[in-house]
This record gives sequence, C-alpha cells and structure tokens, in this order.
Amino acid sequence: MTAESASSRTGYAVFIEEITDWDRYLNEYLPAADETLDEHGGTLAVWNRDPDVIEGEWDHNMTVVVEFPSVEDARAWYEGPAYEAVKGIRHEACEYAHAIITPEFAPEDLEG
Repeated sequence: MTAESASSRTGYAVFIEEITDWDRYLNEYLPAADETLDEHGGTLAVWNRDPDVIEGEWDHNMTVVVEFPSVEDARAWYEGPAYEAVKGIRHEACEYAHAIITPEFAPEDLEG
C-alpha cells in the first residue's frame, strides 16, 4: 500500500471519549462540530453512548465515527480552522478523548 492510495480512500475519524460535562458536550460542542463537517464531506456514522461490548472492558462513555470521502478530507477537517475553533470545547467537556484518522480497509493492506 502506498501512502497516496491510503490517503485517497474513504477516511474515518474515530473518537473514544469519557465525557464529564454532558450539557456542554451536547449543547455547545455537538452543534458547533456538526456545522464543520459539510465543508469536508463528513457524515456522522456512529454516535453511541452505550455500545454492545462483546469482548474485554469498555470504560468509555462515548464512541464516535465520522466518515469522510478520503483520509485527506478527514485530516483537513480535523486540522482546519473551523474544527480547531470547536475542538477545545470537546477537550474541556471530556476527562479524556482519544482520536485517530484511518482509511477504510483494502486487501492490499494485508500485503507486507
């Protein structure tokens, strides 16, 4: 897999969070963050407070997956000025938040 081919595939921003200030998260962060998605083609694919844990421990109270047309679009959204202005609200409303950007799976990912 080349970096170029991975960056052009459908991209996902995945967040695992422990929200402590639900009022702020729901009423300030979510509406503001939602407004930043359209410019980059982002769609909220998963927003789940209580996933069905089928293995191991899951001590987080929020799982979010945002789908983008490409990894490049996901990164441009996350690093862009519109989301940068909103990101601090999420950080303040959460005890912790882990985030990754990843491409969709392709069979060539299994090669070497």
